[in-house]
Amino acid sequence: MSQSVPSVETYAAHLESRGRLVRVGGEPWMLANRRLTPAVPPHRMGPVDRAEVRRALRQSGAIAALWTDAWDTSPGPWWWVCCDDPQYDYASLRSSRRSSVRKGLRLCEVRRIGVDELVTIGYGVYKAAFARYGTGVVPVSCDAYIADVRRNAEYVGRETWGAFIGGALAAYATCIVIDDFVLVSAAKADPSRFKSNPNEAVWFELTRHYLRERGIAWVADGARVLQHQTNIQGFIETMGYRRVYCPLRLEMLPGVAAALRLGARRWARMVGMARWRPALLDRIEALDTAYGIARVCAAEFP
Repeated sequence: MSQSVPSVETYAAHLESRGRLVRVGGEPWMLANRRLTPAVPPHRMGPVDRAEVRRALRQSGAIAALWTDAWDTSPGPWWWVCCDDPQYDYASLRSSRRSSVRKGLRLCEVRRIGVDELVTIGYGVYKAAFARYGTGVVPVSCDAYIADVRRNAEYVGRETWGAFIGGALAAYATCIVIDDFVLVSAAKADPSRFKSNPNEAVWFELTRHYLRERGIAWVADGARVLQHQTNIQGFIETMGYRRVYCPLRLEMLPGVAAALRLGARRWARMVGMARWRPALLDRIEALDTAYGIARVCAAEFP
């Protein structure tokens, strides 16, 4: 059953209230980590005026803008991991995944979590999840986590789903609903609970809810990962999601582009940045990877 969902402009108003909204040719874009990305869902993006993007970079303090201007193209080096099956159910899953989903649903209760409940029970799962990320990734403090949850919840389209085992939260996924598009913006699970398959349970139920019950067109895990190699998107693909190919477009400040062309990634590693500025090195490597992908896309999808 369909129901009303927040519009792009509702989401834009939320971004503006947090000082993260930038207009590019009149359209809403989000500023985060000195990058600009469209607030408009990717399947609705059309041609973008690069002169407007360059103007927005100079005015906003961002160093790069990333977007796509085509959707569901022939295979290429850039993609989003999405599901668009309006009849999503067990038959949508890879056969190797169905038994683990059934087990997860048998052992877990999956339901929506309100903001007041999440700030009370979410941090333990959030912190436990970092045990699998390695020493280079550090969780925020409990106070910072709670503040972020409450700020995010100011957007009416923010919805969180949790998997509970014996009444205790084992995994959760937070979604951003915009028009006919849902982005799973954060998903965390307690590794000690993996035997009960809470990840499978929560992903299955939220996907089925949005596609079958709400009539939303797309549920997405996000674009191809540029940093921190992870197997999460491979897992999501076994849950009935697919790679939706689309060309990556990239615009950078001239100095940033020149630095990448001159081998900033290689030089950063040579001077030992991994030891004294690992976060900065991650950003350099991610942007350099995006630069290479965008060049291939420009040749294949001019």
